[in-house]
Amino acid sequence: MSHDLTGMIAKSCVSRVLSKIWAATIVFMFAFLAATLLLSSHPAALAQELSPISVQVEVGFNGKARVGSWTPVIALLENHGPDFVGEVHVIDTRGQSIRYIDEVVLPKGSRKRLTLYAPHQSFESRLNVELVSDGKVVANREPRISLVSVDDIFVGVVGQRAGPWNLLTTLEIPGQRREVVVAPISPETFPDRPEVLESFDVIVLGDVQVQALSPGMLEAMEGWVAGGGVLILPGGPNVGVNLKGLPAQLMPVIAGNAIELESASALERLGNEPFPTTYHLSVSDSQVVSGHILAEEGGVPLAVLSRLGQGSVLFLAFDPAAQPLAGWAGMPRVWMELLFQSLPPSVIIPTQAPRTYPGGGVPQWPHQLHQAMSNLPALEPPSINVLLGLIGGYILLAGPVNYIVLRRIGRPGLTWITIPALAVLFSSSAYFLAVGAKGSDVQGSAVSIIQQTHGTDWARVRRMVGVVAPRQGDYRAESPGSALVASWDRGRPRSMAERGGLGIRVRNGEESSELELLDMGMWTMSNLLTDSVQRIEEVLSYDLYIEGDRMKGTVTNESPEPLKQVWLIAGGELEDLGALRPGHTATVDITLVGSSAGQRHWRRGLNFSIGSPASSPREQRQNQQLQTVAAAALDSFYTGPSSGLSLPLVAWTDESPMGITVNNEKPNGQSHTLFVQPVTPRMQGSFSLPSGVLMGRVVDFEGQIGDPGSAEITISNGSAITFQFEASARIQDMRTASLHVPFNGASLAEQGVDAMMYHWGDSAWKPLALTRVSLPMQSSLSGRASSSNRGPFPQPGPGSTVFYSTPYGLPATGALEGELGDERGLDNYVSASGLVRIQLVIRDGQVGIPSLILEGVVRE
Repeated sequence: MSHDLTGMIAKSCVSRVLSKIWAATIVFMFAFLAATLLLSSHPAALAQELSPISVQVEVGFNGKARVGSWTPVIALLENHGPDFVGEVHVIDTRGQSIRYIDEVVLPKGSRKRLTLYAPHQSFESRLNVELVSDGKVVANREPRISLVSVDDIFVGVVGQRAGPWNLLTTLEIPGQRREVVVAPISPETFPDRPEVLESFDVIVLGDVQVQALSPGMLEAMEGWVAGGGVLILPGGPNVGVNLKGLPAQLMPVIAGNAIELESASALERLGNEPFPTTYHLSVSDSQVVSGHILAEEGGVPLAVLSRLGQGSVLFLAFDPAAQPLAGWAGMPRVWMELLFQSLPPSVIIPTQAPRTYPGGGVPQWPHQLHQAMSNLPALEPPSINVLLGLIGGYILLAGPVNYIVLRRIGRPGLTWITIPALAVLFSSSAYFLAVGAKGSDVQGSAVSIIQQTHGTDWARVRRMVGVVAPRQGDYRAESPGSALVASWDRGRPRSMAERGGLGIRVRNGEESSELELLDMGMWTMSNLLTDSVQRIEEVLSYDLYIEGDRMKGTVTNESPEPLKQVWLIAGGELEDLGALRPGHTATVDITLVGSSAGQRHWRRGLNFSIGSPASSPREQRQNQQLQTVAAAALDSFYTGPSSGLSLPLVAWTDESPMGITVNNEKPNGQSHTLFVQPVTPRMQGSFSLPSGVLMGRVVDFEGQIGDPGSAEITISNGSAITFQFEASARIQDMRTASLHVPFNGASLAEQGVDAMMYHWGDSAWKPLALTRVSLPMQSSLSGRASSSNRGPFPQPGPGSTVFYSTPYGLPATGALEGELGDERGLDNYVSASGLVRIQLVIRDGQVGIPSLILEGVVRE
């Protein structure tokens, strides 16, 4: 009995042990299967865990980046294993066919900091960073980032403390859903490329000494300002030490000693708020070197604005991030006043033309350059005569000739052989004819837009190069220069992304960039795009002055290349200066003609006038390409500051080299370069400026308004907009000054606009009476064609006048005009530095960009 009981107990124990073993086995098998499936579906995660390389990634500026702009990607690498050789890849999740790559070599135990640049294409995309070795992903990171819209104002603060500058984020910027975003920039990570700095609209030199920035960083900062950026230099007791070493071009003042002001009435007027009587404002007593004084107290300049190229430098004698100003209720209004005077119109009123375009956004000029790239001779269809000849020959041989020959030799049954043979013969002939016409070499085309910045040796260089593959395969292109290169392609096969995203590999370097164009189809095109601010040698020099109602002087070609055509536009006058060989000079002597149709109307006239009847299809194609490039250049020209007397000088040449190599050889093709240079003629003696020459610049507005660079500004009912005009400070006697506001009569009621002018002495707005005047239907732009015209313009004969239509066929048919001043004269309506302000309140309709009609005398 006991034996049976013992056996039963033993069996029960064994059964329990076996069941536990069986259960553990089942759990282990399921765990093993799940782990196998998980790791097989995420090989990068497995590689990341097993990798001896530690990878940390920082993207943007303190986790912030701007959509459509070059974004710094900093990879911090540390090797805990054997020597490592590989690559760092940056991929946009929405652009898998493009990778930005840099090589990395990590000896055992070493650390390395690697910086790459890639564009964030949209709000839906993210940047993925991969560490790759022998074609395998060793580590993978996808950092989180906060994206800044192109419509917002992005402010970078250089220094350790950006917190006090968060006051700027409280500003209520006019427009829908717009805000100010502030991001700190450490001196160690400050970019040394202007293209990367163009993420920012404003950069503030905070609690940092300039000497902490390298020469390359300061060079990039200067180029960024010249390209359209706003640099703010706050003052205070340490301004002399902090700003020591700043390039002279970026210093509008000579910093002086710190003093205390007993009164801050100038700031009180700007902020519309009393200043605390218990505080004394500490400022630096500085000497102005260049620019306009925006505010001063007791002869001490408090705010000085200096223009550099398309950008500006704002010097503040005080520190707005320190007390008592940081907590003063009037400081937001002071900031609004200072920012609106400093920022370019394209930032104050967002347009569809951001300053930079590496891969995102919605500007028009990349589309226009892409369209110009499509005008390649290699892409021309075969001649219709050749096609008709081939078809006719085939019909003739396959029909009557074949029938007659076979009948004569008595072998009509051979038709089943001769017809296919003739088909093969003619098909082969057509194929080899097409290949012979297109050639077996790589074809290329390049267009460049070089926009000189005003008064500097910096220029914005926009360039697109199209590469056409004669056969399917991989191609390697090399682009010289330090500009960051991106790809602008439309119609790339989706299968490239599906095959792992290896369509284009970009390696941007300091002296050149390398691009691998993988698996290009036969006779497909790939476009390479650069947009940068660079120092360039002078192309056109000028010595122009306005005397009376005429502009006189000379324009000289300083470049080593002949210029095919040169045009000067002044108000409504489009002067053709003809071709200019290197070192040759053209004489200018034109009567200034008023323009009443808005700032861009002459651009349309220039664009439409290109393309006179050409003698060959190649010339027609060249004219069409030049039209497209001119439209792109002039569309982007007016996104910068438009205040003051600045006239465009336009020229083009096709002598420039293409500048790239494909598979170590120069591609066959053509290269065109269009130059746009702002011209500021001096005024001499008595002068008379007609409408359309001295244009207004938006410095404040309320409500919703449209693009300030277009022919008309759309303003909602009851909204106000303030324009500022920069007349010369050398004006000794302002005899008359009138406001001219063009409009289309169909869109403006009789009493649809109220106007006021600013009285600088009283710091108050005074009413300005406007009267309505009629304009000729076709007076928007006139162009005189000289007898020496050999360019693509129409040639109506010497001294004749050609009228061009305004954009969209809507010429200005009327204008509102009003004379500035009162019984005391004009003096108090022009500031000491030559500024005039006008405010328009629109109750109904649309108006064009206003201008001033001036007559006076300047000091010698």
